[in-house]
Amino acid sequence: MSDRLYIDSLLEMQSSDVIVAFRPVSRRSDGSYTILWRVVKQLPAPQIQDLEDYLQFSQR
Repeated sequence: MSDRLYIDSLLEMQSSDVIVAFRPVSRRSDGSYTILWRVVKQLPAPQIQDLEDYLQFSQR
């Protein structure tokens, strides 16, 4: 399984979940948008006890 090559790197990465709200405010003639955004909630970092087991479960 190739994911095993990355387990050490994944364990070193800091991670957390953030809920963000977006609202388009205007659209320009070139197709780009101006948006307003804000962080609604920051959640604690996920706690994964066994990364190898987690990777196998997420591939099912």
